[in-house]
Amino acid sequence: MRTLPLLAIAVALSGCRRDPAASSTTAALDALWALAPAGARGAIVLSPRSLTMAEHAFADLRATFDREPEFAPAKVQLEAMFAPVGGPSITLADLGFTPTKGAALFLVKDGMIAILPVADRDKFLARVKGTKGATATDADRIDAATCKLVRGFYACATAEPLLATIGQGQLKQELAAAGARGDIEIVGTELPFGGTQPGAAALVLQLARGAAVVRGTVTRAPHELTDRFTRTATPRADTGHSAGFALVDLTSVARPSPEVVLGDVTIERVLSSLDGMLSIVIPAGPLAFDIELPLKDPAPFTTIVERCAELPGAEMIGAKFADGACHVSVPQLGLALDAWVEPKRLRVGNKAKPVTGTAVAMTPVGSELARGTWSFAVWGRGTMMAEGAMSPVADPAALEPEAAVMIRLMALVNELGLGVRLEGEQLKFLGVVRTAFANPDDVVAKLTKITAAEIAASRAATAAKPIADAAPGSPFAADFKAGQGGLMIPTALVGMGASIAIPAMLQYREGADGDDAPPPGAPAPITP
Repeated sequence: MRTLPLLAIAVALSGCRRDPAASSTTAALDALWALAPAGARGAIVLSPRSLTMAEHAFADLRATFDREPEFAPAKVQLEAMFAPVGGPSITLADLGFTPTKGAALFLVKDGMIAILPVADRDKFLARVKGTKGATATDADRIDAATCKLVRGFYACATAEPLLATIGQGQLKQELAAAGARGDIEIVGTELPFGGTQPGAAALVLQLARGAAVVRGTVTRAPHELTDRFTRTATPRADTGHSAGFALVDLTSVARPSPEVVLGDVTIERVLSSLDGMLSIVIPAGPLAFDIELPLKDPAPFTTIVERCAELPGAEMIGAKFADGACHVSVPQLGLALDAWVEPKRLRVGNKAKPVTGTAVAMTPVGSELARGTWSFAVWGRGTMMAEGAMSPVADPAALEPEAAVMIRLMALVNELGLGVRLEGEQLKFLGVVRTAFANPDDVVAKLTKITAAEIAASRAATAAKPIADAAPGSPFAADFKAGQGGLMIPTALVGMGASIAIPAMLQYREGADGDDAPPPGAPAPITP
């Protein structure tokens, strides 16, 4: 059903809203990693804190769905998904689980082992319709899985002999590549990326109230992916006045082509004229752009700018060259832009009156991305509920129910960012997502009452401004001040990046004849 993706987004947006104090020790995670079986090739390890936060987040999500009628489509799907285990009101305790133990899943060549946070064995087995062993030390049966206590943890394996290998693996040492520890830790080895040597990945998720930061490394990723990350730069963003920024190597997302852009200018000429990465800065406050593109040959873009009125669609945006710049208007965004060529640079913005932006301090992760050196970087913060001049949807009252849910969910995203760079044979990455659930409970309750119709009609600011004013120290107050524009580029570029990365990661499976087999010399895929 189409609502299934909405539920996935909703769970992510709930963002572990209640925030137990972060542990100062990794002892609980280390105890779970110590259970890695011999031959383990991958693992997902969840700390006790992550389970607690996830349970609280799910409860908050259910409460929001129950309280707001516009979430009805997602609520129906949620009920259907959880019907087999007792409905969406199910808790960890109802399953016989406790969050105090954490959990893990280990993958081996011939199966998998799950470490479950079982506190009440009888309740758990009754819920999953399992068969209890005759004694406390005998194995339980759940369908084809065999389960028993091992080193004080309840372990289930796809084959009983695997249980005897618990604690004999050294998978945790692969986690060091991530360069950090987190609430959720993931490692994959012997990944079939298609090269002569297997790939590997290590990443961690660091959770906070309504937010998550991901840090990690992919080693020996496919060349189809790594070849796109050869250039690096540092964002130009002002950490005190920027709502968003992006760095993109256009030569990594476009390929030389004889296709004509304008006159004698082809795509190949445009790409060969570049001398660096496209840099976009979105000032905080009213929507504006400051775009720079380094050039080693300004001729192709000089032609495009001077003859911009001849470009396809030029009439729709009123493109006109005058006073050394191409002037365009984007009425849907309430925005006017100029494009002009300086010595060795293409500029896009407000030529007569550059916009510096409203004073809003960047978030910690935003600042980290802004200070870093990246082959691809994008970050933005703000809210769809801020004041702005964007054109409303033609008939907001006629929104389809699922469209209304999507608008409501997307309006709860307040920060989104991703940075990627290539270091030797490793792709390093840093990402962040923060939602409205990072705010105090009273702010969240008020924000979730703003309807999709109000957002689509550009009337949400009327309701959102008093919320921001009443909680000046809240994250939402800063997001409201940052405006609408900061999230525009991250949303678009993260989607574009996914459209590049995912096919590249899977390309090894596509032979010229459509054969699904990996190339010679590639490791066998993990098949539980």
